[in-house]
Amino acid sequence: MKRLFMYLGAGIMVLASASCKHETGEQKMTLPLIKTVAVGSLDSIDRVEYMGIIGSEQEASISFKVSGQLANLPFREGTRVSKGSVLASLDRHDFEVQYNAAKAVYEQSCKEAERIRTLYEAKTVSPNDYEKVMAANTVAEAKYNAAKDALDYTEVRTPFDGFISGVFKNEGEVVSAGLPVLYLKSDNDYYVDINMAIKDFNRLKSLRAARLDAGGSSAELKLRTQTRNTASGQLYRVSFNVPEEFSSLLMSGMNVSVSLDFSKAETSVSVPATALFYKDGSPCVWKINDGKTHCVPLKIGGIEKDRVLVSGLQPGDRIAVTGTHSLSEGVVVEEMEDIPETNIGGML
Repeated sequence: MKRLFMYLGAGIMVLASASCKHETGEQKMTLPLIKTVAVGSLDSIDRVEYMGIIGSEQEASISFKVSGQLANLPFREGTRVSKGSVLASLDRHDFEVQYNAAKAVYEQSCKEAERIRTLYEAKTVSPNDYEKVMAANTVAEAKYNAAKDALDYTEVRTPFDGFISGVFKNEGEVVSAGLPVLYLKSDNDYYVDINMAIKDFNRLKSLRAARLDAGGSSAELKLRTQTRNTASGQLYRVSFNVPEEFSSLLMSGMNVSVSLDFSKAETSVSVPATALFYKDGSPCVWKINDGKTHCVPLKIGGIEKDRVLVSGLQPGDRIAVTGTHSLSEGVVVEEMEDIPETNIGGML
């Protein structure tokens, strides 16, 4: 009988031990499995917008070097022209007459100078006569060159590729030397000018990005020049270079929108939007300390895409991003292991 009781006692202890292990295993399996992330820091961005005007690196007022009657003006405002094209020309008749006369005088003077030089070398002409003929030849040459240049000046050509932005004269009009006939602007190498408020001008060192928007397209800009001389009232002139591939959509004088992103002095803490939940009307997150949940109330400072700028946490704090509405204070949780991008599916 005693041996029977001993066998029964041993059996009960084995069953009890197995039961305890089974309960412990079940308790371990019931720990909430959640995904956590480390809180990151994010520079706060202050975005402002300005209206800008497109300008061109190359602009030129086209005029003649001589006065005359405008005979040919083939292009109109807005026309694109190539370098070397004839933009306008004057009536050449009077200039050709002057050129032919000066040429004839010069050629005759050259012959006379050659004859006198031969006689002078033979010592049959006085030095005074020789010098007079040489001086007359020099004057004839100068008049000939001036008449030749004047004839060439009856045409003006395009100094660079561009488009005509202004036409100020009509064919048949008499134009004076130096007065504008056309205005030409290059069709690339654009920049955009904005008149900036002093508060933004003083923080240009913290400019993170500049962007131009025009015609449904946008492009990144790079700072070109800045000046402290006020352009209009208390506004300051700031210029940005426009990428060359964007030039085909622009024209000099076009109005565009420019957005500027400045870094704020303070750095905010950012959390994924999925980590937030509300308790008693206040935004909160579950902070994980030593494997347990702790509710941390936050203040929201702004939204950057899918992240929220908050205060109340420190960079590096771990927070729950899944199961936030099913957790409670002090719950022991199991954190989901991070899966590297090279081991998607956890097969390695």
